Amino acid sequence: MAYNSPNYFEQGTGKLVIGGNMEIKDISKVSGLPTCPTVPEIPVAANVAECTATDVAGCVASINAIITALIEAGMMNSGGGGPAD
Repeated sequence: MAYNSPNYFEQGTGKLVIGGNMEIKDISKVSGLPTCPTVPEIPVAANVAECTATDVAGCVASINAIITALIEAGMMNSGGGGPAD
């Protein structure tokens, strides 16, 4: 009766195929693995008070407060216009 191991070296190569479980003991060392990229910190904008405006000027002030909070958190560029700025 033949036995086929799920973990084996391919014949004629240095390639190790892991088809089953692999246990790495505390004393083991693994080298040559690529490192994971660092995940950037996600900026968070400051809390802006809920808009209670009853006129256009009040709404504009609330929107400007939101825009300022986004700019200060680095989530939005200042400068006006649009994507081309």
